[in-house]
Formats: sequence, structure tokens, C-alpha cells
Amino acid sequence: QTTSTIEIEVIDAVLPDEDIYFTQWFHADCLANYYNLEVWSDRRFEIVENFARTARKNGINMLLTPVFTPPLDTAVGGERTTVQLTGVTKIGDSAFASCSKLDTITFEEGSKLQTLGEYAFQSCKALEEIAFPDTLATVPGYVFSWCSGLKKVSLGANTAVIDTYAFSNCEALEEITFPESLVSIGQYAFSDCVSLSSITLGDSVEVISEYAFFNCQ
Repeated sequence: QTTSTIEIEVIDAVLPDEDIYFTQWFHADCLANYYNLEVWSDRRFEIVENFARTARKNGINMLLTPVFTPPLDTAVGGERTTVQLTGVTKIGDSAFASCSKLDTITFEEGSKLQTLGEYAFQSCKALEEIAFPDTLATVPGYVFSWCSGLKKVSLGANTAVIDTYAFSNCEALEEITFPESLVSIGQYAFSDCVSLSSITLGDSVEVISEYAFFNCQ
């Protein structure tokens, strides 16, 4: 049996707080799977809290947390445990702009979404259909502009405003459902939607701004 001895000198000192960020990825689905827990169970949140506390003790001062379940390290045809945030009320400006392979957006029943940022889904060219939740009152400027594959739009029951350039250059758009709550359509909102041949508006509409349907065939 072989043994060895080393000398360790313990320095009586405490390191100051870091001035730089030490970041590690944090995948909540991995914790749920490892401990075989329901994603939204109390026990799983206890483990998440312990994980974050331990990370801090080890000098990690920032965790990079995907807002949506990422496809990283997923086998072809496989699916990772869904750990999306619930109760999302706002999607910020340009949040998914130019996600060229994004082909589906689903707002589940009971969605709490109240605010969409400008350009949020601009140039998502693979997207073909979108149905807005009833909680959304305003469709902001440029939000789906240049979504060249978008064919069908269903606005929520409480949508009152469609802002400037919201759906401009959606060349494949053929069908859009306007709610009775709609009051205003902004400038160039549907400009160059060359496949849009007919629309039906309710009596509630008070403002159709200049060039709102410019170059719609």
C-alpha cells in the first residue's frame, strides 16, 4: 500500500465579492428528470432553490435560465420535459424576430398575455397561422411584418387596436378574422398583403388609417 503526504497552508482570509459575472447554464428540466419529480411540484421548487443557493456558495453569481424549453442535446425525434414559464403577461420587443424556423405559436386557453412588443415575431417566415388570446387588446407595430408564410390570422375577442405596419408584407396572408371589439387600424397595417382579397369589419371600427390596406389585391 502506497501513501503520500502533502502539506496544506490555510490562509486566514476571505475573498472579496467578484467584480465579474461567473455564469453557468441552468436547465430546470434536468432537475425534474433526475429526481423524478413533477415539474410544478413544491418539492421540485425546493430543489431549484437549493441548487441556486449552492451555486452561489460556489462563486456562481449568475444563472442562465432558458425562458422556453431548449432543444439542446435532444435526440432526433425526442422531446425534453417542458418547463416553460407560466403566467407570462408580456413578450418584449423583437423577442422572436427573425426566428426563421419558428412555424407554430400557441397561446393556451387561459393565457394571461396582455402585452406584445413591437417586432416580436417579425420575419418569422415559416409561421403559417396565429390565433391571439382574448387578453390582448393591442396588436403592436411591426409585430408580424415580413412573415411571408403567414396565411391565417385570428384576432382575440377583445382586440381594439392594430398598430402601424403590424402585418405589412405578409404576402401569403389570405384570411383574417376581425373581432367586434376592433376600433382602430393603423397606417400600413396590412400593406403589401398581396394575397388578401377580402375583409369583413364590424360596426365598432372608427379609424382606418392611411394606406392600412395598401397594395392588397
